[in-house]
Amino acid sequence: MNLNLNVLKEIGLDGLVQEVGKLLGKSEQIGLDQAKGLISLVKGELVGNRNRLAAGLIPDMRFHRIHCTILCGIHLLLDEFPMSDAARKILQRFLSTPELAIPEFLDAVLPNGCTISCRMSDYVQFMTWFYGVYEPAESYIFHSVVEPGMVVIDAGANIGQYTLLAATRLKDDGYVHSFEPEGESSKSLMHNVVRNRLSNHCRINSCALWSHDGSLSLTKPGPKLLRSYKSNNGACRVHDVPCLPTASSVSVNCVQLDSYVEKARVNKVDLIKIDVEGAELSVLQGAERTLKEWKPLIMMEVNDDALASHGGTSNELFQKMAALEYKTTQLPGSPSHGSGNIHANFIFYSDQLPPFLQTGYKADAPSRWALSGYSTLLNRSAMVF
Repeated sequence: MNLNLNVLKEIGLDGLVQEVGKLLGKSEQIGLDQAKGLISLVKGELVGNRNRLAAGLIPDMRFHRIHCTILCGIHLLLDEFPMSDAARKILQRFLSTPELAIPEFLDAVLPNGCTISCRMSDYVQFMTWFYGVYEPAESYIFHSVVEPGMVVIDAGANIGQYTLLAATRLKDDGYVHSFEPEGESSKSLMHNVVRNRLSNHCRINSCALWSHDGSLSLTKPGPKLLRSYKSNNGACRVHDVPCLPTASSVSVNCVQLDSYVEKARVNKVDLIKIDVEGAELSVLQGAERTLKEWKPLIMMEVNDDALASHGGTSNELFQKMAALEYKTTQLPGSPSHGSGNIHANFIFYSDQLPPFLQTGYKADAPSRWALSGYSTLLNRSAMVF
């Protein structure tokens, strides 16, 4: 069983990680006895953590992070790993105890020191808090290729993780232009930018990038993508069809990147991050003049299933980028793909890969980097005692 327990190790729970590893071994699925054993291990760790707090051996901040990380880890097991019905029921019953409820909002500290408010009932925000950043490998690479003075476009900014990671690297003359059409996420994006005093480096646009200026229909994800979460605003999708407001669809504004660049008097574009749930071809269609003039570096998710919902394919996307004289490389750490549908993150470049990707990437670096913001705070807090 491939369990990512680096988060637990990073906050000092090596002993628990070893015991969980022994319990689960190489099982194909979690059975009832294993679930009972897991609950026993977790109860023991939670009680021990609480006793250390009462004895003044750990500060409140470390106690809180350890407590919530353990509980979030069980939620991830329920969501992502195969288990028997009996095992699932007993774990769900264990987590339903009121004192084990995860707070609705928790603050994550990004590796660059920015604080970001996460709604724990939302999938992307849950992952951001748990891992330190959403998509550790992709975020690590993005942060590493941003240089002072760059102008960055964040298409599909969600609550602002990539925007914040870029803004603190840009120095005085750099700028991030962020686009997020989903209303709640756009408000959180603005809140997080203001909270971290980065408004001078960021322009927030509550709209979608598209092939034309106008309006679109934005549809919220269905139960299949929500899984056990109440929301997954990162999976909202836009469609070029008329829309009357409903419980699942709303009308949102859209703009071409080319027309935006002209109206906002953007004097260059160096880097574009695109994660727009299958609308990538429409975004590129509205950005052709910008891409031809400045040849910016592009980091983009390519997902055949999402592209198909807009009538496109990954082959069509790769052909379009080739026609624009771009080369393509799959990002290290991004999920691999075989002969079937592609779902991975790629970097597109006109000349050569950034030096960092040629020599500076190490496979074990992203997970440590992702939690470095919290680790620094926890270590400082521990030194008080």
